[in-house]
Amino acid sequence: ELPYDNGEIKKDWFYECFVEFQKRAGVYNSQFFTPTKTAERIAEIVYEYAEFDERILDACCGFGQITSALKRKGYGQIEAFDNDKKMCYAYFDLTGIDARFFDFTNEDETFANKYNLIVSNPPYEVKELTKFLEFVDEHLNETGKAILLIPSGFLDKQRPANLVRVLNKFFIQLREPMKEKFERTGIFAEIIVLSK
Repeated sequence: ELPYDNGEIKKDWFYECFVEFQKRAGVYNSQFFTPTKTAERIAEIVYEYAEFDERILDACCGFGQITSALKRKGYGQIEAFDNDKKMCYAYFDLTGIDARFFDFTNEDETFANKYNLIVSNPPYEVKELTKFLEFVDEHLNETGKAILLIPSGFLDKQRPANLVRVLNKFFIQLREPMKEKFERTGIFAEIIVLSK
């Protein structure tokens, strides 16, 4: 049975469950779940860049920490995808929004929409994050913004060449250190805002 607080599911319940899961199974597939305060900070930054009637894509949505923070801010036009079917089911349970099962690393899969705003805590391996930034470049409107949670210093990398090429497609609008730590990892991250 889900824990309730004043008639609503407790805000951090899903997060606490997944952290416990990581404690038992270990971190895998870059599943560094977004802590609640960091998700709230991302939602605050979204508030500075987006209108309430804009469609927002929560890419690599996980179980919905960022979307939940956006919904608490009043945003309702949210779409999402993840490459883990279990995460898609958990995302729906937490947010009430259907998440599309989609693997951005698979060149045979197609994703047609473009967005003015993309938010994400994507996978952190260099190869996957490079592919993710290519996805963002392809699916972000010319005047759009991407608000991402990525490893500290990733934007400063000078190689591999493929990564540098895709990083050079963006302007950095904001760079802010993450004030929390990910559970069960030594990874430090920063919130960034990119434009084309």
